[in-house]
Amino acid sequence: MLMLPEIDEQGGAVLNKLSFFDNSNEILSIFGLSCHPVFSTSKIISSDYPGEIVNHYQNTNESSAIFLQGWSGDLRPDTSGKFMSTRSLIDCAKALFNGKVFLQPDFKKFSCFCNDIVNLIQSIKPLHVNDQPLISSLQRKLSLVSSTGHTTKSFFVSIHRIDNILFISIPAEVSSRYYSYLASNFVSYKIFPLGCSNGMIGYLPYYDQVREKGYEVDSAKNYGWDSYIGEDSLIKFKNDLYILVKDFVDD
Repeated sequence: MLMLPEIDEQGGAVLNKLSFFDNSNEILSIFGLSCHPVFSTSKIISSDYPGEIVNHYQNTNESSAIFLQGWSGDLRPDTSGKFMSTRSLIDCAKALFNGKVFLQPDFKKFSCFCNDIVNLIQSIKPLHVNDQPLISSLQRKLSLVSSTGHTTKSFFVSIHRIDNILFISIPAEVSSRYYSYLASNFVSYKIFPLGCSNGMIGYLPYYDQVREKGYEVDSAKNYGWDSYIGEDSLIKFKNDLYILVKDFVDD
């Protein structure tokens, strides 16, 4: 498993927008994007591209904005354009073995990326809710087991519904393939995937990404696992997640 731009149809950077209006004036927009914030190389805490996008949107629209990070465990910006430059031996090594996507972007590329996202947000039609929307929530405890069977982590998955919009939160850097899987099975619903929420268990790969290894799989030890998460456990989690969402929307 490796963080890359959207390179195939199995995973994708989803962008959704939910806007609230006072009469005809937009007062708040909530938008979610599944993409790693990896532009900043500073050791100082940075809002990276989400902060820049929110500021740009608010200044352009005179409306408040909230950014929600999606399931971006295997997605990063495409930084392979002509504005790239290597800045360290690590960058050079990553670029040599994994391609130009790992070349360190400069400020011009950062600005281009943010402008493109803001323009995309401006262009998409906001999701609609009824005047008296159906609102409900559910929280359920699920578990994952390491490949050795020695570590088990239990955590809460939350679902919040506003009409046909589902906010699904998981406390992990979730692979975008979970979104693709749910979106293809619940086509009548708009899904806002929410990652790194209410805790952090580490990267959550899709079951077939475990075989690829890579940092996003092997870094499990950084989050208290004795080994990477087991493939059988990930298959069970995928199925449990599907059942959880299905039971929730059918209720």
